[in-house]
Amino acid sequence: MKFWTDKDGKKLTFTEFKGRWKQGVMSVSVLQQARSQATGYWFIIAGIIWGVVYSIQNSFWWLMLIMIGALLINLIAWFANHQKIKLLSGIEETLKKANEAPGTGIGYIQ
Repeated sequence: MKFWTDKDGKKLTFTEFKGRWKQGVMSVSVLQQARSQATGYWFIIAGIIWGVVYSIQNSFWWLMLIMIGALLINLIAWFANHQKIKLLSGIEETLKKANEAPGTGIGYIQ
């Protein structure tokens, strides 16, 4: 039974869809993963800040301490991820420049 439709309008079975989905997930680069993680960190940090404000308003000092600790840990994780993105972006640009230079032929980067 065919439930899904691809970009070309072809109907796909569940098994075909799973195979294409797995192939797509496997082709995600490390830089793409890091960028999506960075987006997720902003939602987490915003939720923690909201939790700190809520705990201050309702005098839950013990919850505020836990939330501030979680905020610090997530800020450190975001900063480490940000450094990873900068490093990987620099590597990717260097490889693209090397591929564009005549006669180098290091390899093809997508």
